[in-house]
Amino acid sequence: MEQAPSQGFGFEDMAGLTDQEIQMLLRQIDQKDLVWALKGASDALMEKILANISERVQAFIKEEMGFAHPQPEDILGAQARIVAQVFRLWGRDQIKLA
Repeated sequence: MEQAPSQGFGFEDMAGLTDQEIQMLLRQIDQKDLVWALKGASDALMEKILANISERVQAFIKEEMGFAHPQPEDILGAQARIVAQVFRLWGRDQIKLA
């Protein structure tokens, strides 16, 4: 197994994942976490993630984002859970991290 990435890997670093890796990740995370996490995401990361889901799911996510008003700690918690899943997938050699 490759060496673990630095602990500096964060939610925005997911922009460096391949489309296939993002699709794998999206199948394994809670949609509520995705909605909340994207509320604090850069436009570039949001576009990359949304480009990897169906138009129907995109519409649902965007609608939910319009209704969701999570607190900053909720956004950070959702992002942390998603990053934790990235590390689980990395640990199983299903995702490569720089």
